[in-house]
Amino acid sequence: HNPAEELNHNQIKRHIPEQTFNNIVDDKTREFVGREYIYDQIDEYLKDESFPSGYIILKGEPGIGKTALMSNLVRKRKWIHHFVTEGTDSTEIFLASICSQLIVKYELPYSKLPECQPDQRILTYRNFIDEDLLPQAIEKVKDNKEDNTVVILVDALDEAKRSPLDGELNILG
Repeated sequence: HNPAEELNHNQIKRHIPEQTFNNIVDDKTREFVGREYIYDQIDEYLKDESFPSGYIILKGEPGIGKTALMSNLVRKRKWIHHFVTEGTDSTEIFLASICSQLIVKYELPYSKLPECQPDQRILTYRNFIDEDLLPQAIEKVKDNKEDNTVVILVDALDEAKRSPLDGELNILG
């Protein structure tokens, strides 16, 4: 990645399965209503100073509306997101999509993802997120009184393919 290059988010956006994700959001939010108490609980966690970072896990039986809830959060709050589906279920695709969405949403100075050997992409993208993208995104939002959080939504995590590099990490790194 070359921060000095002129930004070209079109190259970055090719790593985001936008059409797949837009189709899911459109389908799942078509008749979605209610659930305000869940949004309120999420907001409480995000505003709680004793919860500066971490995971909020929404668990439930298939078909109760977890994907619809997440789709509605994507639509209303424009949070970074990844829906694990056939074709978007690998660690590499997930990490490339999240890197790209962070760059685009927070207007970070990168015109492409880090170059590396294909067998090094997962580790390279994980490091890029942890060491470069998340700190820069957090820095950009820290003074925003209305929204000073960086949120990444992941749907159907249990359906993701495991990578040999996962080890003890969560399935998508």
